[in-house]
Amino acid sequence: MTPTDTLSRGIAAAEAGDRVEARALLTEVVQTDDSQLEGWWWLSQVIDSLEERAICLENVLTLDPAHKAAQHELAWVQEQQEKFFRPVYAPGQEKPIEGVTPLSATATAPITTDYPNKDEFDNEWLCPYCAAATRPKDAACPHCKQPLVITRRVSRERSAWLWRGIFVQIGFILTAFAALSVSYALIFRYYRLASPLAYVPLYFGQPVDRPAELAQKALEIYPLWVFWAFLAAGWLSLLLIGLLYFRVKQGNTVYFINATAMLALGLGLAAFSGGSTLQLVLGSIVLIFGATQMLVTLNLWNDFKFKSERLRLVTDGGIKNHASFYLAGRKYAELGMWGLAMLHYRRAVARKERNAVYHLALALAYSKINRPDLAEKSLDAAERIDPDSPEIWELRKQVSAQKARPRRPLKRMNPR
Repeated sequence: MTPTDTLSRGIAAAEAGDRVEARALLTEVVQTDDSQLEGWWWLSQVIDSLEERAICLENVLTLDPAHKAAQHELAWVQEQQEKFFRPVYAPGQEKPIEGVTPLSATATAPITTDYPNKDEFDNEWLCPYCAAATRPKDAACPHCKQPLVITRRVSRERSAWLWRGIFVQIGFILTAFAALSVSYALIFRYYRLASPLAYVPLYFGQPVDRPAELAQKALEIYPLWVFWAFLAAGWLSLLLIGLLYFRVKQGNTVYFINATAMLALGLGLAAFSGGSTLQLVLGSIVLIFGATQMLVTLNLWNDFKFKSERLRLVTDGGIKNHASFYLAGRKYAELGMWGLAMLHYRRAVARKERNAVYHLALALAYSKINRPDLAEKSLDAAERIDPDSPEIWELRKQVSAQKARPRRPLKRMNPR
C-alpha cells in the first residue's frame, strides 16, 4: 500500500469516527514521510494527548505557517496545557514561595543547542547502539558487538538512465518476440507449409501430428537454433531487467558485457550478411540495441556504487523542531540504536522541556544504554509534568530493578 493510500484510509477512518484505526494509519504516514501536512493535521484531530496533539499542530505550522485552523487549534491546546501547569498558590499569595522555582519558569528558560551541557555523550565516536566508548577504527562495538561500519549505495534512488536501460530491455523483448513470430510465419508461408503453429512442439522436443518428412522440412527451413536464439535473447533481457531494477552488485558490469556482445554480434551479422536482406536487417537491429545499451551502461555507474561509512553518535542533519527530533529518536529506537535515540530525545527535551512524553522516552533510552541514574532524573522530570501517568511508574520499577542488579565493569580500552 502506498503512503497516499494509507493517508486516504486514515482520513476516511477519522471521518467515520474510528479514531483508533485513524491514529494507527496516520501515524504510519507521518513516520514514513514527516513532510505530510495532511497526515499531521488529521492525526491532530484523532489524538488524545494534549502534548502529542501540540506536536502534530506545530508540525503543520512548520510545513505551512499560514494554516489558520492549525493556529487556532494550537492556541486552544496551549491554553488547556496552561491550565494544568499553571502554579497554584495558597490563598492571599500572589507569587511562589521564595526559593521554589515553578515548573512554568524552568520550561520557558532559554535552551542552548547542547543539552544540558557538554558531557559524556558529546563524543561522536561513542557507539550509536549502547553509547559505550569506541575507537574511530573499530568495525564493531567492543561492548555490544554491533557493527559500526555500514555499506550503502551512493545513489539511493534509481536514476533516469537506469529506467531507460529497463525500458530498452523491455523493447528488446518485444522486438525479439515480434521478429520470432513474423519470421517464423513468413518462412513457413514461403515454403507453403500450412498451419505453422502445428510445428511449434517440434522446437520443444515434442512430437507433432504431421508426416515425418514435413516435420523434418520444418526444422530445415527454420532451424532449432534460430528459434531458441530468439527465446534465449528474451530470457536474457528479463535477467538484465532484474539486475538493473534490483541494482545487484556488478549488475552494471554484466550489462556492459551484454552491450559489448550485442555490438559485436550486430557488426558480425551486418558485415557477413552475404547479400541476405534478412540478415542485414537483423544485424542492424541488434547493432542499434547494442549501441543504445552501451550508452546506458556508461551512465549507470553511480547506481551501482557503494560506500562504507562509520556510524557515529551525531544527530541527523536538517532537523529544526522538537517534534522532528522526537520522531527521529523513535526511528532509531525501533532499530535498536538506543544511543542515537537518546541523543535525539535529549534535543527534543531541550527544545520543549515541558513535555512528559519526551522525558519518558529519554528515560527509556537511558535505561537501555545502562544509565539508570540519568533515567531516574528524566522520570522525575516526567512525573513533575504528568504525576498520574502509569507509564512513569512502570518504567520506574524497571529502572529500580536495573539499579539493584550488580553492574559488570566495562573493559578498559588500550589507547592507540
